[in-house]
Amino acid sequence: MARIRIRPMLERNEEPSSRGLEWGNPGASLFHRRTFSMQLPSIQVFFSAKGGSGTTLLACTYASALRLLANVRVLLVDMDLKYGGVEAYMGIRSDRSIFHLKPVLSELTEVHIRNITQFDPVSQVEILPSPADADLAQAIEPQEVVALLMHARKFYDVIVVDAGSEMSPVLAALCHQANHIHYVLTPDTPSLRRYAQSVSLFEKHGIPLDKVGTVLNRISQVSEIQPKDLKGIRALRLEGTVRADFHAIQPQVNLSTPLIGQIKDKKAPVYLRDVVRLVQELAGQVDSSAGQSGLPL
Repeated sequence: MARIRIRPMLERNEEPSSRGLEWGNPGASLFHRRTFSMQLPSIQVFFSAKGGSGTTLLACTYASALRLLANVRVLLVDMDLKYGGVEAYMGIRSDRSIFHLKPVLSELTEVHIRNITQFDPVSQVEILPSPADADLAQAIEPQEVVALLMHARKFYDVIVVDAGSEMSPVLAALCHQANHIHYVLTPDTPSLRRYAQSVSLFEKHGIPLDKVGTVLNRISQVSEIQPKDLKGIRALRLEGTVRADFHAIQPQVNLSTPLIGQIKDKKAPVYLRDVVRLVQELAGQVDSSAGQSGLPL
């Protein structure tokens, strides 16, 4: 597999901030002058068995940040086939979806895919919409999802999949093909219970648990559960945290405006800063010659 080098978008005359990772440290620039490496192509699935965990917004923001931080082609796939959701966060509308690729799956080309995808002009992410229809969702078979991903890997460097919250045969097929599964956990007991159930289902379907990393979403200083409380939980590997930032992001969410448009703003929402940091940490190993390894908050 190819290796890429990821160069954060930092103007030549900007200097990276020296601030560290702290609660409530506002006003710093989002980017450090750093380079990364990662394995390509890569299929990354975002999933949570508990609805309302913020999985879709996280997948959308992660895909957009990765595209802007790296010279890679990113395809964002909405695999919540019954309900969709990506369109609400990315500000897109389409009457075509994954379902319309069914007739050409055996000979799928980049042209076929791009005839269906929507394009976000800010992040330059290509988006493959969901049918958002229960009847059409039932018509999509797991083997068709596998075929779609295998063909898409030829044309895109990273495929980010929003998998919804239902453990179905389609999701099992997605997880088998994934290079990495980002399980989105919220800091509450019901979410932990659903995670434990998901681990059992992963094992039942033969999905290796070493593919699974957990993102603790909507964390705050008053959360019932803190990162330290997750130690010792079976098969839980914490790969990052994203802080709750409802007041800052809700206006953009209500207007279907992608958060990534604020990525160069020194007053960017804490949520966006945390997702950028997550991208930087998961993208690969930091070069020894690079600067600081932390994203200032």
